[in-house]
Amino acid sequence: MIAGDLDPEDPNSRNRRRRRRNNGHANQARPSLEELVRLHIEKRRRESAGGVSLTKAIQLRPDADPDDFHKKLGYAIGFLRDGHPLQVNLRFRGRENRHKEIGAQTVEKFIQATAAWGRPDTPPQVNGRSMQVILKPLPTSQRPLESGG
Repeated sequence: MIAGDLDPEDPNSRNRRRRRRNNGHANQARPSLEELVRLHIEKRRRESAGGVSLTKAIQLRPDADPDDFHKKLGYAIGFLRDGHPLQVNLRFRGRENRHKEIGAQTVEKFIQATAAWGRPDTPPQVNGRSMQVILKPLPTSQRPLESGG
């Protein structure tokens, strides 16, 4: 026999090396793209049917630029409008740690601005160098009506 032939008894044969490389699963076919898409859609349906709501997160800074603040406020309102809980993280750096009242004012301003769409579970909590609060969306009957644009 030639060295490259497919002899199942020969430890150097290509067939044996292939089985070893595929851990014995050489004959299993990979799922098609359509099958993968179908499985992904089923998984998403199960998650949405189970009432799974993804918590979204927004990160703020105590000295946030007004434009940045309003942009993040728009994202937050969109998340709350879609029914997602929102975690607001405010991160302190350097000297900002000595003036946590400025960060508290920023978080309170953010909570006030999103009050029509959600309310906090608990008061803002300070954990080391960050301040966190989770906003829960209001029921749809208590939210403002959607605008046309």
